[in-house]
Amino acid sequence: MKKTIILLAALATMMSCQKNDMHESVQENDVINASIEKIPSTKTSLDTNKDVLWSDGDQLTIFKYTTLGLKYEIMDQYAGRNYGSFSKVSSGNDDVINAGSTLKHLVAYYPYGSDIEIKADNNENPTGYTLTNITIPEYQEYAEESFANGSFPMVSISEDNNVTFKNVFGGLKLQLKGTKSVSEIIVYGNNKEQLSGTASVKTYVYGKEPTVQITDGYTAVALQCGSGRKLDAKAVTNFIISLPPVTFSKGFSVVVFFTDGTREDITTNKSYTIERSTLLTMDSIDVDSEEIPVTSVELNFQEFHARVGNIFTIRAYVSPADATNHSVKWSSNNKGVATVDEYGNVTAIAEGTASITATSGQHMASCEVTVSEALNIKIAKYIDQDNVDHGYGILIGNTVWAPVNCGYHVTDYPYGKLYQWGRIYGQGYDGDATYPSGNKQIIKTESGVSLITSIQPADEGIFYLGFGTDEETPHDWTSEPNNTLWNSGKEDTPQRNKVYDPCPSGWRVPTKQELSDLGPYYSGWTTNETGQNGFWFYGKRTASETTPKIFLPAAGYRNGRDGSCGERAYGYYWSSYGASNGSSYCLHFSSYEPRYLYGSHTERSNGYSVRCVQVL
Repeated sequence: MKKTIILLAALATMMSCQKNDMHESVQENDVINASIEKIPSTKTSLDTNKDVLWSDGDQLTIFKYTTLGLKYEIMDQYAGRNYGSFSKVSSGNDDVINAGSTLKHLVAYYPYGSDIEIKADNNENPTGYTLTNITIPEYQEYAEESFANGSFPMVSISEDNNVTFKNVFGGLKLQLKGTKSVSEIIVYGNNKEQLSGTASVKTYVYGKEPTVQITDGYTAVALQCGSGRKLDAKAVTNFIISLPPVTFSKGFSVVVFFTDGTREDITTNKSYTIERSTLLTMDSIDVDSEEIPVTSVELNFQEFHARVGNIFTIRAYVSPADATNHSVKWSSNNKGVATVDEYGNVTAIAEGTASITATSGQHMASCEVTVSEALNIKIAKYIDQDNVDHGYGILIGNTVWAPVNCGYHVTDYPYGKLYQWGRIYGQGYDGDATYPSGNKQIIKTESGVSLITSIQPADEGIFYLGFGTDEETPHDWTSEPNNTLWNSGKEDTPQRNKVYDPCPSGWRVPTKQELSDLGPYYSGWTTNETGQNGFWFYGKRTASETTPKIFLPAAGYRNGRDGSCGERAYGYYWSSYGASNGSSYCLHFSSYEPRYLYGSHTERSNGYSVRCVQVL
């Protein structure tokens, strides 16, 4: 719905400059009918129904078929109404004034500006006009439930005296409650976007929306509240700030100053867009709520080894969880070696060391990043024991990962098989085509089975329950515990043990470090294109037939103590690392804590997934 205003133009005589010095007078009884585009909020002011109400002293610039801008002001009796009559303000020479060059249209602009100039894009058949020398105020005065007077520009273009204003700006609505009094509010973009200053406005003849460009501007806007705007402890007080259409690419910040000398800082790093003719409304904030300070910052890594060209993410955990401000600032003490962006994404630039630091409040934590020369790796295809080609491996960090889980089959084992630590044979989850005979075989022994027995083809389908003397003793499936079944070398120089390793030739079970190094690359709990839940891990494209990421599905697990299957809300992945206490290291995640990735030592009798890595 549009609201109509009437401009009663009491125009003085306008003189055109002609060589014969003859003058053409303009009638003083011209009437301009003007309407305003309705939005949730429009200046000059708003009533409780969000209708446009003109304010006392409102002034317009009218270019009535000429490049001369004339000033019109609301007549007193129409202030506070949604329509109005405007009369021309004296120019100081009411008899003779220069009428300027001829225009094809009538163009009007709110608010009035004495220096505003206008130019048609085509004098003969214009499709639009550009208004220049417009001043967008850096300081706005608080108005209750509305924009500051004169801060919310509108523009119109018409071929007759029926004028429709269109809004040029949008706005930000801040909702505050408490017992303090606000003296000033400052808004600025975190990427130094221009919000005020000298601008030009382009308006179009045929319905296209007007645009604005700030040509010489400032990166902040201040809303001033005079002697102070008292807040209400129970109900929100709205502060509406006029802003140009802009995308805050790195978020924006709001600083609220109070009359008692204190301040409230509000920051978001998320990208937001102020759109023309709309309000971006922030959540309400209680400025009296007691601030809960940050007490500590922890990182998921204290040290990390990367290669030149690696891109990975360090995650910061701020405590307590209910701290008032969880924002984190990232920095690198050696940008020539490694850089970090505002989200903790680190890029390894050159060989050397750099300290990556996360700061929140008065606390900080650092990760020492050591960068080595780039690897020259020839990525292999992952071809399983049945000679099925699953495509190229994926380089993530310094490790090439298989594209599917060990034991994968597109119909029988879409999640791969579940392996007891150190065994060459895996079995499936309940419901999979798990065993050669088609029957589930779970066998309990008093003291486990021998290693030689476990590698016999006849034992391929058997899941051996673990044994232990008490609840505290790690349960194993074999009577011959051995830490080298999946790595006959060392943690930093692994060697594939082909007798027990379930991975195909050229691939092996990953080390503890290789699994841990996935930490900076994960997505959090999600669903892939086949409907499986799990985590994505992002890497670097290295071959035309591969994608730069792997998906570790939540394949569930089989309990090594009773043979039952854990639901597929969990993902557990073995490493080749065997601890001295008889346990082994695994990586795990679940839907119950969808943002976190964990590493822990667990019993070897459990059936977990394996994702192979390339032997380099």
